[in-house]
Amino acid sequence: MTEVLEKAGYVERKGRRMELTPRGMRRIGQSALRDIFEQLKKSRIGQHRMTGAGLGTESAEELKDYEFGDPFLIDMRETLFNSLQREGRGVPVSIAPQDFVVHRTEHSTQASTVLMIDMSRSMFLRGCFLAAKKVAIALDALIRSQFPRDSLYVVGFSNRAVELKPQSLPQIALNDYVYGTNMQHGFQLARSLLARHRGNRQIIMVTDGEPTAHLENGHAYFAYPPTYRTIQE
Repeated sequence: MTEVLEKAGYVERKGRRMELTPRGMRRIGQSALRDIFEQLKKSRIGQHRMTGAGLGTESAEELKDYEFGDPFLIDMRETLFNSLQREGRGVPVSIAPQDFVVHRTEHSTQASTVLMIDMSRSMFLRGCFLAAKKVAIALDALIRSQFPRDSLYVVGFSNRAVELKPQSLPQIALNDYVYGTNMQHGFQLARSLLARHRGNRQIIMVTDGEPTAHLENGHAYFAYPPTYRTIQE
């Protein structure tokens, strides 16, 4: 299996280790995006396909009889054919409501996403943060190329949460003097970012543990094992 992935360009050897290539990262990101966006509800116009049919920006090749509420994308050939079948040949051509045939359209929708990444010490020490960075970078690249109307934010959280620019992720390093996994502040910041948008909004959190910090009166409180107060917040 390793040889197959290597030949396909998804992994490469780095000494004794195998690492994902940019192509492999994109492949994983594509699979993750399909799972995340598969069941989007109808919302604002975007590029995500939906399982339903109706109002959208692209007409499909399939035709249907017009029903109240359908976009009025008339197929004139079939509409006139129905009229001639009903009335026979002759002029003027009389078109009745039941004669109209329209193009079926596909729903497309828009999404706003916040990717929350745990930046606590354990993520670095266990080697999880590098994988989380790769996911964020791949997700950003995919959304920019395939879903340009979408919005993606990245929030890093340890004792406090901060918005991260995707392009800055490769340079982020561990702060040895910071402890805590403040999910509370992370979710607060994520919700404030999503409040700028309507439609489909979602938060994806990548973490290896449980909440060990929260904010009270502007100060970060750390405790391990987690206190009831931290979990409650």
